[in-house]
Amino acid sequence: MNYEYEWETVTLSCSEGKRQLKEIGRNSIALGNAYKKLELDSATRKDISITISQIDQITADNQLEMSKQMWNQITLDEDDKVNALNKSLLKAALESK
Repeated sequence: MNYEYEWETVTLSCSEGKRQLKEIGRNSIALGNAYKKLELDSATRKDISITISQIDQITADNQLEMSKQMWNQITLDEDDKVNALNKSLLKAALESK
């Protein structure tokens, strides 16, 4: 007997959905760790640049089909706005150093 998840579609197979979930989870953890590193007094310009890259990855992840299955478009749009704001603030910090 084959089980089919609710989120599976013609364009999103079980294996692809699981791959995307792992990617989203891995990237979310990486961004969280990057933000935690910025809290330290020892945070460097490189740490800021890494965080900006992680924000870009999360923004890209929000375009994945699995993201669209898990969250509604309003939530994804709001997350993209927050990410854009944080990225702008980090870029300003880089320019001021």
